[in-house]
Amino acid sequence: MNILKSCLLAIMVTAWVPVAMASETSDECIEARDSARDAAETLASAAEELYSCAKKMDFDDNCSSEFDDVESAKDDYEYLVADVSSACM
Repeated sequence: MNILKSCLLAIMVTAWVPVAMASETSDECIEARDSARDAAETLASAAEELYSCAKKMDFDDNCSSEFDDVESAKDDYEYLVADVSSACM
């Protein structure tokens, strides 16, 4: 059940990618937003893989590699969202 909760949380997090105001058109801001969007897609994909693994209910597979991928993608996303905040102020 914890795996499913983590997966759903990751999907909910990726549904919100910070969008800078239209006046924020610096190259640094644009690059930061593009990187954050890519990271969001990676996180969503990793979360879908984790969900698929858990949904199979193959009790010989604890989905730990998929969970590790979600954690790694979440860390990357979190870092890049912070970049957006600083680059687009």
